[in-house]
Amino acid sequence: CWSGEVDADVYVSSSLNVVDVEGKGKGYVAGTKCKVSELLLREAPLRICGVSGSADDARRALAKLVAADKRFDSLCAPHSTPEVSPLSGVDDDSWAKALARVKSNAFGRRGPDGTWTLSLFRYISTCNHSCNPNAAISIFRSRASLYTLRDIDAGEEVSICYDSRFLWLPLRIRQMDMRRVWGFRCGCSRCGEEEESQSQARPTEEPNQSEWDTYFDDSGQVVLDPYRSAGGTDSHLLQQTSDRQPSPRSIATPMDLYDELVDSGLPLTHWQVHTAREAAVVHMLHCEPLDFDLDVLLEHAECAAELAPNHPHWYKWQIKLEQVVGQNAAAVEEHKVWRARVADLRALVVPDLLLWNTEDACADVRNATSSTLASGD
Repeated sequence: CWSGEVDADVYVSSSLNVVDVEGKGKGYVAGTKCKVSELLLREAPLRICGVSGSADDARRALAKLVAADKRFDSLCAPHSTPEVSPLSGVDDDSWAKALARVKSNAFGRRGPDGTWTLSLFRYISTCNHSCNPNAAISIFRSRASLYTLRDIDAGEEVSICYDSRFLWLPLRIRQMDMRRVWGFRCGCSRCGEEEESQSQARPTEEPNQSEWDTYFDDSGQVVLDPYRSAGGTDSHLLQQTSDRQPSPRSIATPMDLYDELVDSGLPLTHWQVHTAREAAVVHMLHCEPLDFDLDVLLEHAECAAELAPNHPHWYKWQIKLEQVVGQNAAAVEEHKVWRARVADLRALVVPDLLLWNTEDACADVRNATSSTLASGD
């Protein structure tokens, strides 16, 4: 949460009000009705890039900057744990609070090269979490924009999703990750509805649920030891585990897992299918550019548009799709189905949102080589 005057280089919509939200502290509420894709707030974050090591290493690197920047003293610092300060001129209590502010408010992303990018916002940090958000944060030209994903009624709380994967992950994984990473239990409307549904009736078991769960860790990320040991460049998507029992199936790559999941009858928007397909597409972009399957990328962009409409997650994949299509314009032009699917996705694009989401999406694919499409039907 923040207090005091708004910095001169920060834009805050007159529709945005700061209020006390029960059980959450400070938060934003729409003072008037807001339309979809409306800009609510824009600021330049305190940002570090290219940090090697673990997520905790990256947080500590950012905390060193925060400890020396008084502008961030107003951010909430819950659960600060006493710790010896590594900085001269910064006492132990100030260091502990700086680290707590980073852990509670910073947004991080691990790139294809394994390094971390962390951003800390003085004003956007006031926005609370929901697994069914009505707003999102985008990055363009090193400035962050808070914008609406749908119409927001006057008096409605403005919320964002702290982790885009929560848009499709099941309740049990969302709640576990929320407690582990942010230290609180989500009580949003979506979580409440899913909890009530599960308490009233025993969920129907998904096809081969117990078998497929062995290919995903507790955070819902793909687990493929044989592929990880082969040195895939997207290994940040693949978490290794030592106690998983070997599967009788021959699944060595993300694409193998994706194919098996689809063959089992799971919907294309099922969280396990979406997660495996994302790992497969990233692998293709970075490791198999000479035999790229556009149908899989198209399907992933289409599912992202359904699971996360107007969200940066979808725009990231739409931008990647446009890059591959641009590199293979002649092949796409000759393929009637490809042309139609690309046109349908383009019809969903809001120009301003595409622009605001360009920087982060391009950063994700900056190291990807040119892709040549595999022949389609």
